[in-house]
This record gives sequence, structure tokens and C-alpha cells, in this order.
Amino acid sequence: MATTRAASNTSKKRKSAEKKVAETAVKSTKGKKIKLIRDSFTMPEPEYELVSLLKRRCIKNGFAAKKSEILRAAVISFSTHSDAAVIRALKALAVIKSGRPPKG
Repeated sequence: MATTRAASNTSKKRKSAEKKVAETAVKSTKGKKIKLIRDSFTMPEPEYELVSLLKRRCIKNGFAAKKSEILRAAVISFSTHSDAAVIRALKALAVIKSGRPPKG
């Protein structure tokens, strides 16, 4: 029974920490300078086209969004899902070869 309680407490602490990270990511950062990270990634063209579709939907509704803003909002939203939902979504993705194509 003690291990169940310990596991339960650890799970609660982890969820609490994850929630704090998600909340911090969403909160306004007025007055604070946050370090920006540059990164690159590979994605299939149909998924990339979804980003363009979302940009057009935003413009249609009077809001001009950048690709990075759409991806950041998606990551924040995704972080609020249950572990099972996240794993399910990731397993549904097609495996792709990442990296740059060879020069030639």
C-alpha cells in the first residue's frame, strides 16, 4: 500500500509541475526578457500545408498569425492533453526521415 501512495504522490507532483510549466508558458511576460530558441525541423508537406491553412483561417477572422505563433499555440494546447492522448496522437504520425537531404 505504501508504494501505491508513493507512486500516487509522485504522479501528483509531476502533474503539478507540468501544469506550472504550461501555465508559465502561457502567462504574459511583460517586463521579463525570455530567451528565444531557434530550431529547425522536418515535416511532411500535407502537415506543413495545415499550418498555411490555419494562417488563412486566422486572416479570415481578422488576425494575422505567424507560423511560429501557430506552432507555439499548438504546442501549448497539446501540452494540456492527457498522457494517453499525447501518445495516441504521436503514434498516429507517419515516421519520417529527419535531417537535411544530401548535397548533390
